[in-house]
Amino acid sequence: MHLRAQIRTALAALLQGLPSTGTRVYQSRSLPVDPAHLGGPCLLVWCGAEQIDQTLAGAPQLRRQVEVTARIVAKDTASLEDVLDQAIAEVEAAIAAQFTVGGLIPAGLRLDRIDTGIDQSLERPVGMAQLTWRGEYYTQRGNPHQSA
Repeated sequence: MHLRAQIRTALAALLQGLPSTGTRVYQSRSLPVDPAHLGGPCLLVWCGAEQIDQTLAGAPQLRRQVEVTARIVAKDTASLEDVLDQAIAEVEAAIAAQFTVGGLIPAGLRLDRIDTGIDQSLERPVGMAQLTWRGEYYTQRGNPHQSA
């Protein structure tokens, strides 16, 4: 399994059991979600864009800078902002407590931005908050399954 998949899996495990989202944590960025049928807000987690530094020709390792994202999806209600803000606080605290994501990102994750919005393209509008971190990890050249 590519190390970025290991990072995504470790992140999903880390975020399991939060008060707002419980076990509703999915390793996908595009899972169609209807919070009304899920029993509450959920989290979608994934690894996004990645830059790879290959400046040291022949070096045994590659430095990789990856975006890691957690998207909170919640039913659009009168208290939507409070629901999203509470879930944001829980996700931020969980990542801060274990910011190396199981040791896979040695220098830890750095929160880069939080975006919020409403998706009205679904049958029922949903509110979303997307947290994006940046992290750095190393793999062996030619072996993206193992950290260096």
